[in-house]
Amino acid sequence: MVLRISRQQRRTHRYLYALTAVCFSGKFAYYYAINQRYGFKKREMRKTLEQWDVSDHESMRRVLDWLIDAGRKEEFSQLQNQLTIFSEDNRQPGIHSLPDDGELKKQADFTNQYFRRVSPQNIAAFDYAFCIVLSRFGWKVGYLDSEEAYDYMLKAARLAQSSYSSWLEYITAYTIGVQFVDSAQLKNPQYIMVQEPAIIKLLSSRHSPFQKVKWDTKI
Repeated sequence: MVLRISRQQRRTHRYLYALTAVCFSGKFAYYYAINQRYGFKKREMRKTLEQWDVSDHESMRRVLDWLIDAGRKEEFSQLQNQLTIFSEDNRQPGIHSLPDDGELKKQADFTNQYFRRVSPQNIAAFDYAFCIVLSRFGWKVGYLDSEEAYDYMLKAARLAQSSYSSWLEYITAYTIGVQFVDSAQLKNPQYIMVQEPAIIKLLSSRHSPFQKVKWDTKI
């Protein structure tokens, strides 16, 4: 019985790490994806948490609850709803008339590109992936105890598993989600161009976390 529980725990941890393999970008994205267990110092974790306005237990839980319950998927949904007031022909002029400094307009423009192709759930992978990453970091730096962190990670993982049917579908959803988040700063084709080699390796390499654990693994 002890051995069976240990194996299940190892499978679950591999699954959690695989879900966060998509969170790395840039030239060394694939390297960090397969070596993330060893690649972060506490000061780097704190720096990442600070970017999410996390500095203690209360702010940690607030951000994690937001990622689970609302997150970027809710922002995407709200923009989709706002765009429904415009006819298809008037949607682009309507976006340009928004009273905003530029960020909202760019996210609205991105939302319009995927208006009929993507539901809010189809970008939720971004929320779930970062919920797991931030939970792990929060535990490591002392903002969460191990039980709290694990509960958040499992909740996000199970939501992801119930929302998508394969690693490919999950990666696709995350890719769309991160483009929505970064649409105010990045040109979408540039993101895809930079990330494409890492995505291909993650889907095909025998060293990839996605090749070491099945999507429908019991967690």
